[in-house]
Parts: sequence; structure tokens; C-alpha cells
Amino acid sequence: MQELKQLLLAGAQKLEVEINEIQLNQFNTYLELLMLWNNTYNLTAVKDRKQIVVRHFLDSIAVARFVEGERILDVGAGAGLPGIPLALLYPNVQFVL
Repeated sequence: MQELKQLLLAGAQKLEVEINEIQLNQFNTYLELLMLWNNTYNLTAVKDRKQIVVRHFLDSIAVARFVEGERILDVGAGAGLPGIPLALLYPNVQFVL
């Protein structure tokens, strides 16, 4: 758990995105839910937690600096990517997935 948080924080720092403790916990909750429901609905081919952080969460927040406006539409979000990670970063923005 702590290793994944550090991985997310380090990656976000390289992307010049700040993540606070509340957001870290939210990302962890999302990771747990993604793992749980992926077994039922095959939401992503990525099964390893570390790879989910790198290939899904960090890839999603890589576009964070381009997010502008009060409402964002994420068409074809599938497993909620990139919309959910971006919504965790920007709680005051309305995201529709």
C-alpha cells in the first residue's frame, strides 16, 4: 500500500501535479474497487496493482494540466479512465463519464 502511494506521488511530482493525502486515499479506494470489479466485468487487462498505478493512474493524470473549465466530458471512459483520476484531482470540476 505505502509503496503504491509513493509510486503515485513520485509520478505525479514528475508530471508537476500535486496530490494531497485525501486524494491519495481516494486513489487507493478507486484502485481497490477497480480490482474488485475487474474480476467480474474485465474492465482492464492490467491486473497488477503497481501497473494500474503506472499505466492507468499516472497516464490519466498526465493530461491534468490540459483540463480547463467547470464541466468535462469523458466519452468512452470504460473503467473510468481518465475521468475518475482527473475528478479526484479536481473535486470542484464536474466530470461526466
